[in-house]
Amino acid sequence: MKNATLRQLRVFSAVARHLSFVRAAEELGLTAPAVSMQIKELEIEVGLPVFDRSSRKVSLTMVGEYVLAYTQRVLAAMRDAEDMVARFRGLKTGVLDVAMVSTAKYFLPRLMARFRDEHPGVEIRLQVANNRDEDFNRGAPDVLVLLLDQLQYGVDHLGSADLPQGIGGAAVKHSAARDDQRPFGLPQAANPLASILSADETNLFAKEYGVVVNRSIAAQAQLASAMLPAGPGGVPNPPQYLDPQTKMLTDNQLAVSLQTVARINSGSSSLGVTRQIFYVQLGSFDTHTNQAIQHAQLLTQLGQALEYFDGLMVSAGMGNQVTTFTASDFGRTLTSNSSGTDHGWGSHHLVVGGAVQGQNMYGQYPVIGSNQANDVGAGRLIPTTSVDQYAGTLAQWFGLSDGQVRQVFPNFGNFGSSPYLGFMG
Repeated sequence: MKNATLRQLRVFSAVARHLSFVRAAEELGLTAPAVSMQIKELEIEVGLPVFDRSSRKVSLTMVGEYVLAYTQRVLAAMRDAEDMVARFRGLKTGVLDVAMVSTAKYFLPRLMARFRDEHPGVEIRLQVANNRDEDFNRGAPDVLVLLLDQLQYGVDHLGSADLPQGIGGAAVKHSAARDDQRPFGLPQAANPLASILSADETNLFAKEYGVVVNRSIAAQAQLASAMLPAGPGGVPNPPQYLDPQTKMLTDNQLAVSLQTVARINSGSSSLGVTRQIFYVQLGSFDTHTNQAIQHAQLLTQLGQALEYFDGLMVSAGMGNQVTTFTASDFGRTLTSNSSGTDHGWGSHHLVVGGAVQGQNMYGQYPVIGSNQANDVGAGRLIPTTSVDQYAGTLAQWFGLSDGQVRQVFPNFGNFGSSPYLGFMG
């Protein structure tokens, strides 16, 4: 890539951020064909496609993911260099990119107005998005403003209830929730944030939001004092896993998220909680391309993370109190689209823990292949076990009575006189 230009990298970064050639063109002030030409020239330089254009939605290839990581480093270094040169020149102009979650609008505009009064030559470009928005997460702003309420507060993937083509959660009898490594947990952020939140507000929504945020800060402080630290003297750090593609040891972010669950479990008694459900996520199972490589990497991460977490729970004497289970929106087709698979229907899931009646399969094992009785086309299998049965069986172990299970899952009774699957002891 020695001949790749900064213009190509900037265009590539914009397309990767929006996953749209048209929206990238609008941001850059170019035409869509001009953006497409820059990407084609970059792909010629790379020698491999950086975007998959086989479906209606543009997506990064695995090569594109790696190129994007290095592109962001290059562009960040260039911004640093530009800032340094500007300081030498004594310039009072420039562009400040600010990204914020929509809920920050209750206090950030006042701060931005003050900044603009003090620096009239600086152009402020503001991006407002939900903190789960993919475009928001892909951006690289100069200033990032996040507010995490009590339900969203977490570390890495904790606190997200969205599980698109990913991994489910851990249902725990004895735990709490959340962590201390977010902006509210930083000592240097405490005073400015408290000042903003304590300011007199006339807007009733702003007042109520301040109540919610202050409650979150108090909950975080309580949790931080109760949970064990990560590493020596606390919950051991997860080992790296051997990437089957690169043959290199790599950090396992799913295992890191599960480590946080273990740290929180350690403070369950002092927090006075008796049961909790945690959601952790491992994405990229939507394998329309490069499935053979990507699937091997994902299952390697999953296997190592589950082994690590199960070992932690057994060592802590909580093996029978914690059940880890997978969840996903849908399965994959049993037919290929060339290098991957498309959205399917029926799938299988894993349940792990000391209370699980393990080393067994529950439900009807599918006939592998297409053009068979349960195939509705292109290798999409009709499920033979319902999500209600899966969740109801877990809920019964979690302490719900049969009547409560049927109240929570109204369709539960549609699957026979005894819909429980029997995989929990």
